[in-house]
Amino acid sequence: MEKKKVILNAIRKNQPISRTRLKEITDIRPGTITDLVKTLKEDNFLIEEGKEKSLRGRKQSLLKINGERYFAIGLEFDAERIIALLVNLNNEIKAKKETEIGEDKEKETIIEKIVLVASSLSQRIPSEKLLGLGIADPGVVKSKEGISFFSSLIPNWENVPLGKILNERLKIPVKLISAPQAKTLAEFRLGTGKNIENLLFIEFGPGIACGVISEGRLLRGHNEMAGELGHTHISENGAICGCGSYGCLEAIASLPAIAKKVKEAIAAGSKSLIENSEDGEVTPSQIFEAASKGDKLCLNILNESANYLGSGIANTINLFNPEMVIFDQRMALCGEFFLEEIKRVIKRQSLRFATSSLKFAVSSLGEEAGPLGAATLILDEFFKK
Repeated sequence: MEKKKVILNAIRKNQPISRTRLKEITDIRPGTITDLVKTLKEDNFLIEEGKEKSLRGRKQSLLKINGERYFAIGLEFDAERIIALLVNLNNEIKAKKETEIGEDKEKETIIEKIVLVASSLSQRIPSEKLLGLGIADPGVVKSKEGISFFSSLIPNWENVPLGKILNERLKIPVKLISAPQAKTLAEFRLGTGKNIENLLFIEFGPGIACGVISEGRLLRGHNEMAGELGHTHISENGAICGCGSYGCLEAIASLPAIAKKVKEAIAAGSKSLIENSEDGEVTPSQIFEAASKGDKLCLNILNESANYLGSGIANTINLFNPEMVIFDQRMALCGEFFLEEIKRVIKRQSLRFATSSLKFAVSSLGEEAGPLGAATLILDEFFKK
């Protein structure tokens, strides 16, 4: 059984792969590999996909995991919306479902919407083929207990036994992970940071956080709070944060904080291309658009936020010494100057040796990173067994 697990995991990581290469990676005898591969094919776990490229000798068949053998659901939620994916054993997306949270952000309403979205996807496949549901949570989680402990983004969201509730409602295994950690895992396994052993993923949006891959392992922390970049103290005179503290990076540089600053400046008489918005509200997309047209107010506030973000990320780089920093796709939407300013501050405030070979990239997975990472959690559990 142990050798069968070794072979399956080696194929998962290196597929498509020949039997000869499998022997090189696992050091298992060719005869044993042949027998176990035969058994796994009979159990419908493996399929053959094409032949290896070779200039001489007999071309070997390439082995691949049969993705349709089992499936998992990955779901991410925050105060604004829910997005979920149905993926197969190879992390290939087979279906997608999303919905807006709306004005009613009561605990029961959010849970009911999560149930409806997950149910919609689970009904697309036979129940015996569904391994479970992974949840990318916007706050701090206690994954072993299945508890969504706290989120600064959702009012009154504390100690929610989300795992137990969803398990009882959906009748499937449920695992929780923080959204930044889920996105980091997805980028490491499937995205821009694939196989980069030391990387940082910077989440930017309603909140700010980071995920850390160190020596090929996702850091989760003693209380699973590793990566709470948004709640590092940045300013003595900063605004009150949703966590109850003040001067947190999230409270002064996140998208809601940027929108609030622009709105307050316009109300105080500052000129802007968005000062005459019909409903009086200011959205991040309006700010980005105005900045792209040279709006000085929006450019100044985005520049200020970029400086705060650059400082926070520089501190994190000095702590973890990554090979690559991957920015959330939403950062790129702010405009090229925004990312360039962040990089400039990082290089100015990080140790020179930490940034001499540091690579920067923008997420290639976008909004699907969170649910993909959450689904990967379920698939990893399966392949461990």
